[in-house]
Amino acid sequence: AATSAPGLAPAALGPGPVAAVEDEDGQGLARKLKLGTTEAHKAAETVHFVREFIKGKVPRDVYAQMMSNLYYVYEAMEEALETCCEHPLVEDLHFPDELSRAETLARDAEYFAGPDWRERLPASPVTLEYVQRLKEIAAESPELIIPHAYTRYLGDLSGGQLLRKAAVRGMRLPDDGSGVQFYIFRRIKDHKKFKDMYRARLDNLKADVEMADRMVVEANLAFGLNTRMFQELDKLMGFELPAEPLPPLPGPEQRVPGSLADAAATAAAAACPFAALAAIGMEMPADHPPTQATAAEHEALKKVGGSAMVAAKAEVEGGIGRWLRHPMAGAVVCAVWAAAVAWALGLVDF
Repeated sequence: AATSAPGLAPAALGPGPVAAVEDEDGQGLARKLKLGTTEAHKAAETVHFVREFIKGKVPRDVYAQMMSNLYYVYEAMEEALETCCEHPLVEDLHFPDELSRAETLARDAEYFAGPDWRERLPASPVTLEYVQRLKEIAAESPELIIPHAYTRYLGDLSGGQLLRKAAVRGMRLPDDGSGVQFYIFRRIKDHKKFKDMYRARLDNLKADVEMADRMVVEANLAFGLNTRMFQELDKLMGFELPAEPLPPLPGPEQRVPGSLADAAATAAAAACPFAALAAIGMEMPADHPPTQATAAEHEALKKVGGSAMVAAKAEVEGGIGRWLRHPMAGAVVCAVWAAAVAWALGLVDF
């Protein structure tokens, strides 16, 4: 794995400016990738599968298929990274010891489907399309492997950690990591520091503006492929149609923040499975795009959510913990339910 940022030889990059990428607003590549994929990120989170996952309601067979699909994606991506690791734009972002996931995904798939999981859980059509794209990149445009690595690995280190807890709680997995090895990065002790370092290296890449724009386009392609993989899992769960868009937030004149119902409506209208958790004051994944609520609204929601969590704790202590484990019902739920879900998934300790 790379351990420092060695100087990159501009001559190896061909013609064109090779200073670290910054646009007219002084944004580096990491920022461009984040902002340039905001809508694709939100779209990936609004499919039924992701919403059900957050609520701990994904069946084991569907989860096992996801592990198998991701195995083939990561196998291809990590082979591409290894093939291209000496490319001047790739070498500083190649961390096989810290980040490689294919082996952990194979273990998770075997945990759920047995040693013959490859025969029982073949790659889905979109997965095969994804794999083909990664192979094309390795052969023709090595630098475009970067946005795929960025999209997958930083997501795994952020929201993926919440999904791990949801999987353990929802499928009643043992606490030894069985079935969720994919989400465990044993060689990364501090996820935030690692992600900050990774973004800094992205910002220091010697790529011209045109290349940076191509990377943003490729990152959106990666999000699109991941979304379509989720939609395939939707079908396995019996959801044939995409989720209907949630209604937009009402205007300030139509709403007075401060009630549990307002907290629920704001969380639901944010069109994001993490929004209900944000509504009760829990920290969103570090790389998550902002929801539609304003900063002032979030502050109000935190106050309301805090009261809801206290109430939820009192309910637990009163002996109705089993009630709190029930899944949320309906698209719009009150903040008390949000607190219950957070507790049930093990994402907050009282």
